[in-house]
Amino acid sequence: QVIINKGDDVSVDLLVKNKGKTDENVYFTITSAPSGWKSKIKTYSFSISSVHVPEGEDKNITFFAEPEKDTKPGIYEFKVDAKTEDGELKVSHQLKITLQEEEKEKGEIELTAGSYPVLQGPSDAKFEFSLDVRNETDKEDTFNLTAKGPKDWQINFKPPYEDKYISSLRLKDNESKSLNVEVTPDRFSTVAGQYLIPVSISSGDLRAEAELKVIITGTYKLEAGTATGLLSLETQKGE
Repeated sequence: QVIINKGDDVSVDLLVKNKGKTDENVYFTITSAPSGWKSKIKTYSFSISSVHVPEGEDKNITFFAEPEKDTKPGIYEFKVDAKTEDGELKVSHQLKITLQEEEKEKGEIELTAGSYPVLQGPSDAKFEFSLDVRNETDKEDTFNLTAKGPKDWQINFKPPYEDKYISSLRLKDNESKSLNVEVTPDRFSTVAGQYLIPVSISSGDLRAEAELKVIITGTYKLEAGTATGLLSLETQKGE
């Protein structure tokens, strides 16, 4: 018995043995085939109705069957008859194929960066990214949020339009949510350059990742003073 999913086809190898003392031409007929199926006998990619088998040798042929799109799941039987040219030798072979619904793949989670996955500014700036999360599984679950950035950088997740930070996110089955990632570089040690920030969401074997980028353009400071370096000058009367 052969078991296949809807949308698949099946190929079964059949061995023809000539145990006689003369060469034989063996003819094949699919004498029983259910409706809703296309079937044929072939060698490699060519359909055949017969094969020449020298004495004492074997030949391989292939039974091929393909269900039509609207064929319902179930058990289907086929019958293949083979006979020699003179009809003296005959043999039949029955094939049973079980067609089942296509197995659904395990659901996944998706994590995608928003419209601006790359932000730039000075090292004393605060950067805020947006992420979209979708739970494509068939059950509600809580997902852990993680991020990895340069040393001494602060990276936090938070709901949109809220100031609280979160480390996990609960999603119903097939639910989508947005969240923000707040990135604060270390203003003292960060130099100009590009910095990648991998973020991920996970629960058990489920995991999805996205990548954010911060481009530091430098550190800008505004200093006020005088030519003498004094911010104030005291004078006394008469001087």
